[in-house]
Amino acid sequence: MKTITPAFKQIASGLRFPEGPVAMPDGSVILVEIERRALSRVTPDGKVRVLATLGGGPNGAAMGPRGKIYVTNNGGLKFVERPGKLFPIAQADDYAGGLIQVVEPESGKFETLYDACDGQKLRGPNDLVFDSAGGFWFTDLGKTRERDMDRGAVYYARADGSMIKEAVFPLERPNGIGLAGRADALRRRDADGALLGVSSLGARRDRVGERPVSRRKGDGRRGTRRLSDVRLAGRRP
Repeated sequence: MKTITPAFKQIASGLRFPEGPVAMPDGSVILVEIERRALSRVTPDGKVRVLATLGGGPNGAAMGPRGKIYVTNNGGLKFVERPGKLFPIAQADDYAGGLIQVVEPESGKFETLYDACDGQKLRGPNDLVFDSAGGFWFTDLGKTRERDMDRGAVYYARADGSMIKEAVFPLERPNGIGLAGRADALRRRDADGALLGVSSLGARRDRVGERPVSRRKGDGRRGTRRLSDVRLAGRRP
């Protein structure tokens, strides 16, 4: 079998735990730097410019309506640095809660869109994806402390700040999230990379609920991992 080694070129270095890259029309990439607590832009020539210092722990980013960048902020992590690498180890000492933030990339101005859902504070928002209805889904991985950790969740929210609903709870460390096919299958992964679940999205989204249609043992990294196929329902925003 022929092996293909893709060619790649390093554009920038010195980023402080980058995640959530967003490709921009001018060839630059906007991304979060969790340890730097910032949203930054990397230009094609490798220059890095901080667009906004957001505080906490900006963890994911996505382009939303009107050219604004939506950021999932986990509230902050404590890091240890070893030669050439950063490792998150626990909840930051100054942690005050998770946030969904909106950034105007040209000016760097930002605001908090959500910090709670039905009176329950967001714990550690991690990743997000917009759907065809203009709303977005995001994972909340929760926080890990010395002797305990949170249970995670998936939320659905409107981009204008008018609605946020808990879609799936509880989950074990939900991390990445994305839409597949014709944007009607929501896929989420845990922090270890195993597929955590696939959800079929109905056309309705503002009364989000979970109805299991099947359960089976998965073949992820952990022998006890279970995959849950669910259908989410609600009214289209």
